[in-house]
Amino acid sequence: MKLQSGWARALLSHPELLILDTETTDLRGYIVQLAVRARDGKALLNTLINPLVEIAPGAQRVHGITAEMVAAVPTFADIEPQLREMLHGRPVAIYNAEFDTGILYNELVRLASSLEMPYGASWADWWMGEIWWVDVMHPYSQWVDEPGRDGYRWQKLPGGDHTALGDCQATLAVLRRMAGSAEAQQEEERHSADLTAAQSKIAELEAALQREVHHG
Repeated sequence: MKLQSGWARALLSHPELLILDTETTDLRGYIVQLAVRARDGKALLNTLINPLVEIAPGAQRVHGITAEMVAAVPTFADIEPQLREMLHGRPVAIYNAEFDTGILYNELVRLASSLEMPYGASWADWWMGEIWWVDVMHPYSQWVDEPGRDGYRWQKLPGGDHTALGDCQATLAVLRRMAGSAEAQQEEERHSADLTAAQSKIAELEAALQREVHHG
């Protein structure tokens, strides 16, 4: 627990840290909503996105975003330059990063194909490689330390509301909770050290008193 808490404290101390989340058409599809928050919680981006494909009924039941809601909003191609400028060169924390980065990669490959880039996949690899992606789910699950088949059980995002902006805030809250425990741990260690020192001093005084009694 102490290791994960220290990790969270270090991550939150990075002045360029961003938190990102997406809502999608399905588990392997495209983005219908994307949000980015700064480490202080400020919303830097919060937008619906037209995925240009159907939204799976199961996904729609989760996030509530319908085809009508995204019919007249920007596409990923429209926001890509802004997103690239915002994310490149910075640490970006995501709850279950494997999922969201996979969806982003899908969008980039599709965009490259639509622009007829000769090396579209390489461009997508470059785009993704310019960002320090940080997964929060794995360290948080280790921090919770609930027994599971793989040593600990994967934890759902606590406090998430299945909106991109809301889940960004929930991810930030998870990091702050983990980081706060480090402060508590340090205080506990200081208290324990003080207690040990006091007990040692008491033992020394008791021994001195015993010697005085015997010599008296």
